[in-house]
Amino acid sequence: MSFGQGLVLSSDYSLGKSSTIATIGYKSTGIKKHSSSDEYNYFQGVAAAYNIDEHFTFTGFYSYRNLDGIVSNNVLTSIKRDGLHRIPREIERKDVANIQLLGGNIGYSYHNLKMSFTGIYYFFDKSYIPESRPYNYYNLKGKEFYNLGIDYKYRWNKIYFFGETAAGKDGGIATLNTISFSPVSNYQVLFLERYYAKDYQALYARSVSEGSSVQNENGYYLGIEAKPVRFWKFFAYADFFHFPWLKYGVDQPSSGFDGLIQATYMPKTNLTMLFRYRYKAKDKNYTPEGSELKEIRPYIQQKVHYQMGYLLQDNLSFKITADWVWVNPQGVKAEQGFMILNNFSYKFRKFPLRFDLYYGMFDTSDYTARISSYEHGLLYAFSMPSFYGKGVRFAFNSRYDFNKNLMIIIKFGQTRYTDRSVIGSGLETIYGDTKTDLNIQLRWKF
Repeated sequence: MSFGQGLVLSSDYSLGKSSTIATIGYKSTGIKKHSSSDEYNYFQGVAAAYNIDEHFTFTGFYSYRNLDGIVSNNVLTSIKRDGLHRIPREIERKDVANIQLLGGNIGYSYHNLKMSFTGIYYFFDKSYIPESRPYNYYNLKGKEFYNLGIDYKYRWNKIYFFGETAAGKDGGIATLNTISFSPVSNYQVLFLERYYAKDYQALYARSVSEGSSVQNENGYYLGIEAKPVRFWKFFAYADFFHFPWLKYGVDQPSSGFDGLIQATYMPKTNLTMLFRYRYKAKDKNYTPEGSELKEIRPYIQQKVHYQMGYLLQDNLSFKITADWVWVNPQGVKAEQGFMILNNFSYKFRKFPLRFDLYYGMFDTSDYTARISSYEHGLLYAFSMPSFYGKGVRFAFNSRYDFNKNLMIIIKFGQTRYTDRSVIGSGLETIYGDTKTDLNIQLRWKF
């Protein structure tokens, strides 16, 4: 379920700040099936929507589900979010608590105006009190909570305005407001302002943010998309953000900047080239070598991405990507890394089989300079593994449709490292230089 800009309730997958303005927009999707492979971020119960008349819609919902986590003296101290139950310790933490959610949304639509009110009430069967740390002083604690919000959308000529304002149990406020303007054809400008109070608490909120939650963040985002000449498309954004309270790994209020420039060249329908540069500076704790005193320094991350895609035939394509990354605390030598990846995709014309083949090599100085790369994977799952150190990556993904109702996907991947003989740690230790992954998915629609 998702309403408004997600400041009260959203279980949608969001790309957040990405390389297009289209991902930052009105997100209200109402009720829909949960089709992700994620085993935590879902609801379980009943929901219904009713059109009262041509202007008003009412949506009601109720969810009851168990939670994995750690319980001590009948107090829930931690919620486990990975959905895995592989070893005794993980099995012991399965279904140790439950949470119930009750809420509704009333929507109004008239010509170019849309508004809706959302309210939710949710409670645990036992008190939720995480281990106290300075940075989580204002985080969710207790047994019962609620959130109320109003979202709005209005279009006037070439100006599009939308946003949402919400409040939580302890009085904290969150608001996000956006103006989109298209002065002439092929040009679009978007300005977004967000204010998430440090004491705004919303367990089910998900929206545009630099942090991992809709809390303790203020920011201003400006995005511009343009097609000034034939074959070329340009996109750029600048985002200034501030955290009024402490965060994990930052022992004082902090600030940062995130900027991106991207150019896309498409001289033919079967050829596309893309160049992207991203710069981010974000305050973090830093302990200089030879000192025991922490400092707050900007961590600077620079990324360069080049991509070329070529459609050889209507059923055969080739893509090559190259990534470089530099990461360093201000005043310290940067850690570096690069990765080159090739992808071949082929679909048989008279046979219901298609496959993707990936081969790449990477070389990064350490984990902070890791590089993530997208690979086709199973349906309803997002596959973007990250790599660090030195090595090569091979992956093969195939899909076969037996008929319109039955389909199977098999993905085989292997990463071979040239700089280590042991991979991972703890129970996930692999004694060797090769890590292999195998995924199989069978889908039957009826």
